[in-house]
Amino acid sequence: RDYEWEIMPANLDQGLGTMVWSPLGWGRLTGKIRRGEKPKEGRIANGGAEIGPEVDDEYLYTVVDALDVVAILVGLAGISATFSAQAWSRRREFGMLRHLGVTRREIAALLGLEGALLGAIGAVIGLLLGIAIALILIFMVNRQSFHWSMELHMPWLALATLSLVLVALTALSATLSGRYALSKHAVLAVKEDD
Repeated sequence: RDYEWEIMPANLDQGLGTMVWSPLGWGRLTGKIRRGEKPKEGRIANGGAEIGPEVDDEYLYTVVDALDVVAILVGLAGISATFSAQAWSRRREFGMLRHLGVTRREIAALLGLEGALLGAIGAVIGLLLGIAIALILIFMVNRQSFHWSMELHMPWLALATLSLVLVALTALSATLSGRYALSKHAVLAVKEDD
């Protein structure tokens, strides 16, 4: 039975609600099929489904790209807020370092290094947890709950590139977040009471 052409019209006729769910976007979201590349094998390579609505590939990829950007921006906003609070609470420490001869640029570099380290640790933990969750979903949940599975495809180059970009953005965010704490005069920062 085909859901779109048989079951859905029956539901409409009987006044039943319908919830459509396709987590893989007809194979485009599995990682095996990439924007601008033709699939090498499988149902999609052979022309897709015999019946059913057409899927605009570019629309699917655009939606996924937009969700990726939103997720990254939300994460960077959290990192920026964290480093802003940390830099604010450490302003007396920065003032003392300035009295000892450390330049603003060196303190900013320290904050950037701390941000890069935090970003690298987060990227490694995120990759390990993401791979573990993918393995559980593909080889356990899908087989037990849905009685199907798929190939595991790991885009290592894309993951490494994204990780490096995120580490760099985290370092930049940490550096920019500390600018306010570094902008005060060193004497005032040390004299200030908590």
